[in-house]
Amino acid sequence: MWDDEATPPREPPDERECVRLELVGLASEVATLATRIDEALNDTVDPRVYEFDGRSGVLSRRAWSLLGPDTDFAGMSDDTLRTVVSGLREDQRRMLQLRREVERLLASWSRL
Repeated sequence: MWDDEATPPREPPDERECVRLELVGLASEVATLATRIDEALNDTVDPRVYEFDGRSGVLSRRAWSLLGPDTDFAGMSDDTLRTVVSGLREDQRRMLQLRREVERLLASWSRL
């Protein structure tokens, strides 16, 4: 049935791989939040939407650029990886704030 000897044990990921995985996870979250904000504001005519689109668009493009197939994590230094992760944490914070602002805006429309 299962042959435990056929599958060698995996090495635990090293610190660099953990940082890379964190980077990809944060970039995915930022890109997903931007997509959800765009979908929530789709077909909205309120001029404030342009402000949200601009802010989420910049963060989304940065996140998607890291998720693209041409991203060379192996060519990045450890310091660069840590700097990018730090920047993504800030982008994540901004996207969550932006989501709260969009939710308030949408709630105000529903009260009209």
